[in-house]
This record gives sequence, C-alpha cells and structure tokens, in this order.
Amino acid sequence: MKTIKNLLAVAAAVAGTAAYAVKPNNRRAAAKRFDGLLYAHRGLHGENGSAENSLAAFAAARAGGYGVELDVRLTADDRVVVCHDDDLTRLCGREGRISELTYAELSEYTLSDGQHIPLFEEALEVLADSPIICELKSSGRMQAHLCKLTMEVVDRFSPVLCIESFDPQVVQWFKVNRPEIVRGQLACRHSFDP
Repeated sequence: MKTIKNLLAVAAAVAGTAAYAVKPNNRRAAAKRFDGLLYAHRGLHGENGSAENSLAAFAAARAGGYGVELDVRLTADDRVVVCHDDDLTRLCGREGRISELTYAELSEYTLSDGQHIPLFEEALEVLADSPIICELKSSGRMQAHLCKLTMEVVDRFSPVLCIESFDPQVVQWFKVNRPEIVRGQLACRHSFDP
C-alpha cells in the first residue's frame, strides 16, 4: 500500500510540474487584446463561397471586424502554410500530405474556391492588424523546428497573436523562448476502453 501511495505522490508531483511548465500566459495586458471579440474559425468561410483557411476567408473576416483562428503546419521543404488538415483529401479532393509535399508541389493543389493553400506570411499580410489565434499543428515532426520557423514569419509582421497547440511541447517552447507571446494549451476529451 505504501508503494502505491509513493507512486501516486510522484505521479501527482510530475503532473503538477508539467501543468505549471505549460500553463497559459496569464499576463492580463497581453491577453486583454483578445477579449470581447468574435473570432472566425479558419476565417469567414462557407456561405460566402470562400474555402476555410483561404486568403478570401481571412479577408472576409477582417472586413467583418472579426479576429481569426487559423492553423499552421510545415511542408516537406519547411515552408509554414495555413491549413488545418495534413491530408488534402477533404480540402482539395486529391490525395497528398502537406508534410510530404514541397511548397511548389502543394501549390498545384487548389481549395474548393479555386485558391491555393496560403503561406502563413500571405495570411498575415491579409489580416494586418486583426487579432489572430494561431494553432500550431506539429504532425509528429520536430516541434521546436515548427515553432522557430513560425516565429521567423511572425517577427517579420508583428501581428496581434496568440499561439495555441494540442502539443504541450509547443506551448512549452513558447513559454521558454518567447514568453511575451500569449499562449494556450488546447485539450479535448479522449475516450478509451480500459
């Protein structure tokens, strides 16, 4: 019984340390920039004919006065692109994985509205001063590499930005390397059969 209690105590300590290490940035001044706004998830798309995470969807969101949530991931040649899915079947109607395609190859794919999958920098140009919630999709690749390349783009544009990820290592990277960036840990309920 004592061994179980010791194991539980160690597990609780490890869990507490991990939670503290990736806790969201609670600086009110920085986070306040995101309060009181409506956000267009993957841009303002659908009924207006724009595809999700497209430049047209971002332009429509900005014109409507919305903040934007978008998703970024890496191509095979380390370009930061805006796309929710790594598999292109749903979005482009063709097989292919962003993580296995160079940006030149990816540019041959089109979204439902005929547009290309945009580079993150193209999205930031369209969104200008709009608040952006940016989810980093690590896809099992090196998280630090994704974080660094994303920040190289961010540093060129200085957007009003919040970084989020389901990957706690991404959130931890920003806590250590870019603590001034507002960040959030995403989570979802996973069910399992014991």
